[in-house]
Amino acid sequence: MQDLLIQINDHCGWDCQITAFDGWKLMLSSGSSDVHVKPLAELAGVSFMSCPMAFSHPMFRLGDASERQRISAVVPLEPSDLLLAIEAETMAGLQRQVFYILAESLTLAPAWKEQ
Repeated sequence: MQDLLIQINDHCGWDCQITAFDGWKLMLSSGSSDVHVKPLAELAGVSFMSCPMAFSHPMFRLGDASERQRISAVVPLEPSDLLLAIEAETMAGLQRQVFYILAESLTLAPAWKEQ
């Protein structure tokens, strides 16, 4: 999983957006601006989301034990579930904040797998 997060951080542009969410699968897209985004990563089995639809200069990592405990007070959290922590800026200001997406899986978008 750590290698996948390194790839996502390496391919991520300045801006990131949630470009699709059907209640199960969520598509994160990224680019050098909100106009020039392309799919970055897909999360499946999403059961919790606490983040804005658009954010900038993100750094993706796994949630730590205390973050997992905090989220487990809101939704059931299985040991195999992935808690994606996103440290990013928002349109409200340049101060970095931490956002969360809880999902069963995370994959790199097909466009990046070929590179």
